[in-house]
Amino acid sequence: AYETDLANILGNIAKLYYVIQRYSESEQMYKESLGIHRRLEKRCPEIYESEVVTTLCGLALLYFDIQRYEESEQMYKESLEVYRCLVKDNSEAYESKLATTLCGIALLNFNIQRFDESEQMYKESLGIYRRLAKKYPDVYEPEVFIILCSLANLYYDIQHYAESEQMYMESIEICSRLVE
Repeated sequence: AYETDLANILGNIAKLYYVIQRYSESEQMYKESLGIHRRLEKRCPEIYESEVVTTLCGLALLYFDIQRYEESEQMYKESLEVYRCLVKDNSEAYESKLATTLCGIALLNFNIQRFDESEQMYKESLGIYRRLAKKYPDVYEPEVFIILCSLANLYYDIQHYAESEQMYMESIEICSRLVE
């Protein structure tokens, strides 16, 4: 009866340890939480699948920050697979989480100099956030702005200056609206 609570508490402690940079303890808590959520998912996937993927994303971010890129990529890819399935069943609830995961993978790919993959992930994420911003501009325009800046930086780094300028100019338009 209390397994869900235990998994959630372990996840919260993992986040706390992450924030205070106690990474090995954070990893241990995430893994314990993930183990419980995976067990629960086998019994009731419609409830616990989202908990599993949230924990995977936490681990992916942790591994990214401590430069364990292969493990980060593994967690992100599994998360991406699950979010793509969840979006098919309930796009409203999971599209923004899918976009956030795509951004994480894009940043990871950028850091390990897989620029084509990074660009692809940023563009897919941008497409999702643009759609969401049409409905909920106050919530999602800041995300569009962030992705545009990330793409601009990517293009700058790979010397695609025209594309970089285009992204920066669009981000200025959005930022001006956000400032108002």
